[in-house]
Amino acid sequence: MEVGFSDDVLPQTVFPTVLGRPKHKGITGQKDVYIGTEAQNKKEILDLKYPIERSIITNWDDMENLWHYIFHEELNIEPEEYIMLLTESPLTPKVNREKIVQIMFEIFNTSGVFLGIQPHLFLY
Repeated sequence: MEVGFSDDVLPQTVFPTVLGRPKHKGITGQKDVYIGTEAQNKKEILDLKYPIERSIITNWDDMENLWHYIFHEELNIEPEEYIMLLTESPLTPKVNREKIVQIMFEIFNTSGVFLGIQPHLFLY
């Protein structure tokens, strides 16, 4: 996953779209969820999940965790202060687009959302 700001030439960060939860609960110092490279590096002790399959979101709870991580850990922003530009596959079902917009407005309180089709945005 590539994340950043629209006026940057390159993404702020690039990381794998994976979340991991500990196989064994209750170990001191363990997080509830590991994301990206950190999850991959601890794959022996985690159950890994991929919230996006074939460019389509299939696990909404994990995707919400991923967006939270992006906003608060990677970008260090308050999402309500920004308009979000998210890319999507040309084959994204309408119901998924609606769900993305709903989460961005209702959970993250963003000021706006624009969904752009990946190949179209590549031209810019």
